[in-house]
Amino acid sequence: MKKPVLLSQSFPALLFSCLLGIPLTSLADEKNSTDNIIYKGFVSQSFIKSWENPYLTEKSLDGSFDMRELSLNVNWLATDNFRMNGQVLSQKLGQYEDGKPKVDFLLAEYNYPQADSNKGIRIGRVKTPYGLFNRVRDIPTSRPGFTVPNSVYLEGLRDFMISTDGVNLYGEWFTKSGEIEFDAYAGKRESSVIDGLVTEEMDDLNFDHIRKQGARLFFRPANVSGLQVGASGLRASTSVKGAISSQGVYNDPNFGPIPYTALSNLNVDVVADLYLLSVEYKWAEFIFRSEYERGELAFKGDSRTTTTLNPSFTQTSPVNESLDIHGYYVQLGWELSPKWTWYVTHENYRVGEGNSKDSKQTSNSLAFRWNMTEDWSLSSQYSDNNGIGLLPYFNGMSRTSAKENWGFWGTTLTYLF
Repeated sequence: MKKPVLLSQSFPALLFSCLLGIPLTSLADEKNSTDNIIYKGFVSQSFIKSWENPYLTEKSLDGSFDMRELSLNVNWLATDNFRMNGQVLSQKLGQYEDGKPKVDFLLAEYNYPQADSNKGIRIGRVKTPYGLFNRVRDIPTSRPGFTVPNSVYLEGLRDFMISTDGVNLYGEWFTKSGEIEFDAYAGKRESSVIDGLVTEEMDDLNFDHIRKQGARLFFRPANVSGLQVGASGLRASTSVKGAISSQGVYNDPNFGPIPYTALSNLNVDVVADLYLLSVEYKWAEFIFRSEYERGELAFKGDSRTTTTLNPSFTQTSPVNESLDIHGYYVQLGWELSPKWTWYVTHENYRVGEGNSKDSKQTSNSLAFRWNMTEDWSLSSQYSDNNGIGLLPYFNGMSRTSAKENWGFWGTTLTYLF
């Protein structure tokens, strides 16, 4: 097995300086002489072992080290009120991510702080404000285990959820009752960010850009230390065109069963609405978190289907369907010491009625994070799962033969620089 190749700090610094238009000499001098440019990042190497089903890579059934991340974040404080911030990320997750560097986010921000408020606007590829973890899920040391809770944050849609190409308006208000935080955003993402949902049968379909808009509101009461409650909403819409084939059997009264192939040409609009309620309470060395997500996935348009029966026939049918989405998790964390934190998490997810293994998943996980030093940390998680509703798709994985009961163990070693 080849050893993982970790790029030196000079390469991502050069890459990101080109994206931002910042001289590389400024980055090199930042630590010693400048205060207006800050750069940081991380390198992580993971190991995953799964049972019964492959997870993120088919090699996980035997145990795989084919999972690593490299990130560089640059923050340029041009003035007291204006900055540019961005991050380049390279992810290698088996067959799921190929390791090519990509722009995780890249934005310009104008901030207007006052004594009792802080307001601003961000433009570019902005982070999507959603729930407790979405804006920090790309930092390994911010995850409560190997992953963020999958029942709400959908690991197969990570690139779609993490950022939006558009504008983000935000504000914080500090009142006697507590702190109020509000974000609103609108924009789009390219359709490639939903590859985790595209199966082999859907390869010939064309997806338009995904339009996104949403808002997030959080409140932290002044009289209850450690408590925050919030609500988030997200709407995503796209159009789907192309052909999808299926096979069936027609029972002819004279000739008996006749196999046939049907080719359906689709012209469908897809709209997903997601709503999330969040609560977090930190008391002494304990952390309680829970989030509940409710959503709807709607399909409207038409399907023009042609069969291969002799004589063949074509039928146009309206498409007007919707699926309900439910997901929640309950998590208890215990900060045993400043270096050790343990997490126990129960999760539940279903789409529609949740009657099949493809449309549901229940998970129970035990995880820990060990902050070995200021720069080094180790996180690990074991999950026992029933159902494959949250199992990301990748080429080479068969969902029809996937087992309903399965599990995985993942461990990540991270170095922060």
